Amino acid sequence: MKYSLVVSVLFIVSFPVQANLYLGGWSTHFSGYDLNNTHHLVAVEHRGWVAGTFVNSFDDRVYLGARDFRRDFRHLSTGIMLGLAYGYDDRDTRYSHRGFVPGAVPYIRVRTPFLIEPVFGLMGNAAFLSFSVNF
Repeated sequence: MKYSLVVSVLFIVSFPVQANLYLGGWSTHFSGYDLNNTHHLVAVEHRGWVAGTFVNSFDDRVYLGARDFRRDFRHLSTGIMLGLAYGYDDRDTRYSHRGFVPGAVPYIRVRTPFLIEPVFGLMGNAAFLSFSVNF
């Protein structure tokens, strides 16, 4: 899977189209449990579709597919990603069915004149920070 993700990223980067690469993923949780806060996110967005992988709060490798609904303003972008994630243990969340979990991830991206932009969002019971590399 690692190799197919790298090949997908290289494929998208090689064409002169609008694409974003999301990296990082650090969170703080609103619950008192001892959970993973470093998520090793790698995701690609192209024409509003997102595919990627990350390590969730329970240290499970998760794969995701989503549709990005974004609105751009002068210095900010706001949006929500709606989709499915696979890799959750059914004991981790009550919304899991055979490893699949529906997701709605609202976010704010700070628009900069640079290739890299910070992204702040909410997912489950956590607030997160990641970075978007724009091509």
